[in-house]
Amino acid sequence: MPQKYFRLSIIVNDSNPQIIRILQIASDAFFIDLHECIMALMDWTDKKVFSFRTVNFIISDTEIITNADADVFETRLSEYLIEEGLVIEYVYGDEQSNWEFEIVLSEIVSIEEANLVPICLDGKMSAAPEDLPDIAFYNELVEIYFKENHERHDEAHQKLKNDPYLFDIEAINIELKALFTENPLNIAFVNIPAELPENDNAEIAALALKQITLSKKMFEQYKQTGEKAMAQVKDEFLFVQVNVESNSIAAIVKHLWGNMLSRWTDFLHSDGEKEWRDRDSEFENDLKSRDEMMEKWQEGWQVLFMAIDELEASDWDKSVMINKHPQWVGEAIQRQLMHYAYHVGQIVLLCKLLNQGTWETLSIP
Repeated sequence: MPQKYFRLSIIVNDSNPQIIRILQIASDAFFIDLHECIMALMDWTDKKVFSFRTVNFIISDTEIITNADADVFETRLSEYLIEEGLVIEYVYGDEQSNWEFEIVLSEIVSIEEANLVPICLDGKMSAAPEDLPDIAFYNELVEIYFKENHERHDEAHQKLKNDPYLFDIEAINIELKALFTENPLNIAFVNIPAELPENDNAEIAALALKQITLSKKMFEQYKQTGEKAMAQVKDEFLFVQVNVESNSIAAIVKHLWGNMLSRWTDFLHSDGEKEWRDRDSEFENDLKSRDEMMEKWQEGWQVLFMAIDELEASDWDKSVMINKHPQWVGEAIQRQLMHYAYHVGQIVLLCKLLNQGTWETLSIP
């Protein structure tokens, strides 16, 4: 059966010469997938706040941008990109720098030999370093880069690092392939129907139990991946913020702990956004030791696994509330899988950046 794909023109606003990437991605991919693709296309490190914007909607991680209209972890591209020529904005930044993109749905294609891995089809210019203050500064450096007698020639080479006109499509596609097929955090879901048939027969019960078992396995893999990464970092680096706007490894762990306690306590019967949750305090970098950090890490996962172990096949299509919005159990679990994969991925990246010895490659058995 043919698979529908979007071909997106992704353009850095006001870049001169224009930085552009042509991306082919499955139409039913989530917006979080598109965000991760942009990180690979630009060779960026995913350390800033991001959002997608239309005329009337903001799509982001609602755990971070709480006034967003839709969540990147549960919103598919096809819900907003419904015809060729439509444009959405993408913003990625912090107090130090801000990058704005225009994303155009250039073409909708159907392909018989479906390959779910996104692929870069074309592009121009090397990626701009994400920590430059703005696009105007980048444009200045590009202009200076080849002027050997210019007083800022050395600065341009130091900050741009690579020939700004270099476009390495092969390296980009290797990164995209690794991101979606080789990364141990990649989620390999069995297709989950939007609704289960009403007749509760043995086949449907078996499918539900299979999904619950698969979900628990994926959660266990994320937990294991995070622990393997954190074990390779010295204690003092667990509390380091690489810049003013970023979170330390310990702060991310604390946020996961708060999220897990809120989402999974009394999972089937009370709203997943508990009244007692103090979300802002989760990002305070106030943990004092590895032991204190790991105690919260273990407590959060313990609450999660207790809730998963209590689920029965008949629970799969029940409705639960998350922040006053109803979701069926399978959908709520899928959202948390993607959310935790995102944050464990941040932990892994920070651990690799802060590791001072030989990095042991992470793998899932």
